[in-house]
Amino acid sequence: MQRVSNPMVQKLMLADMHNNLARLLQYQHQLATGKKHSRPSDHPIDVVRELSLHTALTENKQYIRNQDDAMTWLSNTDTAFNQMMDIAHRIRELTIYAGNGALGPGETEAIAAEIKELREELMNTANYSVEGRYLLSGLSTGVRPFEQDAAGNVVYKGNDGKVVYELEKGVTGNVSFHGREVFPAEYQTNSLTSVELPMDFLWTGRDEKLQIFVGGRQVSVHIPEDWTDRNINGSVDLSDYNRFRDDGELRGLTLDQIAELISESFEMGNVSRLISVRVDKDMANGTQRLVFTSHTGEPIQVTGWPETDRKQQIQSIAGEQLNPAWTATSDGTMRIYVPGGLDVTIDVIAGDTLQDVADKITQNVQGIEARISPRDVVTGNVSLVVSANKPDFQFNMDLTGGAIELFSTSADPVTLASEESLRPMDHSHIDLASLFGMETTLKSRQ
Repeated sequence: MQRVSNPMVQKLMLADMHNNLARLLQYQHQLATGKKHSRPSDHPIDVVRELSLHTALTENKQYIRNQDDAMTWLSNTDTAFNQMMDIAHRIRELTIYAGNGALGPGETEAIAAEIKELREELMNTANYSVEGRYLLSGLSTGVRPFEQDAAGNVVYKGNDGKVVYELEKGVTGNVSFHGREVFPAEYQTNSLTSVELPMDFLWTGRDEKLQIFVGGRQVSVHIPEDWTDRNINGSVDLSDYNRFRDDGELRGLTLDQIAELISESFEMGNVSRLISVRVDKDMANGTQRLVFTSHTGEPIQVTGWPETDRKQQIQSIAGEQLNPAWTATSDGTMRIYVPGGLDVTIDVIAGDTLQDVADKITQNVQGIEARISPRDVVTGNVSLVVSANKPDFQFNMDLTGGAIELFSTSADPVTLASEESLRPMDHSHIDLASLFGMETTLKSRQ
């Protein structure tokens, strides 16, 4: 057995003290530097991980700065484009107005002066800069993109490069436009023209949507139909209330009305920002064409499809099938009302005919009309139909006495509520784009 001597104890104590001192110095160094390892040799695996994390954090901070910078660039570009579009629209309005032959010299000079000012404003807007960087100069962001030469012509000074940001590792994003994209050196228009249509053309088709593509952008336009299940001239016809679109029940749209409707549509995108729509008329041949022209010089495509959303129809109450020679057997009342609104009571007198009752309702109840349905082809009977003039107008009827037999076989007072007439969906018609020869496969021309 080995004896523990004093020198051995001293050596062990000194070794422990040196180790503790070394650890203390290490911890003090870590506290002072804020780093766990000072040299790769301290712990190679941990150091590699630390360096990798540090690099990733630095890169992520830069990606965030890049994204913020890119959003600022795009936001300011969008603002500049909106301002330029507003100026261009104003110039277009003035140009069209200047074509009015009734204008005097003073008015045309005023228009010319305003267009000159707008041209200067347009150039200044195109030279929009953010933090000293011009948005439309390509990669030459320090160069003012548009300058006016001695001859008064606007010259592009930038290049065709693109400002690109790295948004994350391996993912880049192009955030800029150069001036030649916005204002091409050789401007070309693209137009799409319909087939020839007669001057008396009326569109009596179904509700549908036109989808218009200009380059990579698109807008949609709702083309409405105006249909009620009865003759629009007020005459009674066998086809009334048969739930089919018959002659005399549709109000059509002229080609000029369609062009105006498309031009002014904002419901599913601002059409006028992408295209202009006009009607070219050939008076000699008695024909007309619908013409779409893009503002950007990009190709146009048009397609259409039926509107599948069910449209709200008028509210009505249909009576019992009666002999056309029916007369009221006793006095009664017919109260037509809307809770919190309309409330009118019609007196039905013994001996009143169906036409007498219909006339009383139509003449005395605002927003409601009554008419006698066509004879049933089998029984020869007719019925009294009470309808609202507007789709969203729902009403009720309370019946007493001789008025009950018009709508019910019950002997007790009756309360009825109007119901919406359901319109059948019809997808068998030719859509507007096909009728005009503007199917999706048809490309615009330069």
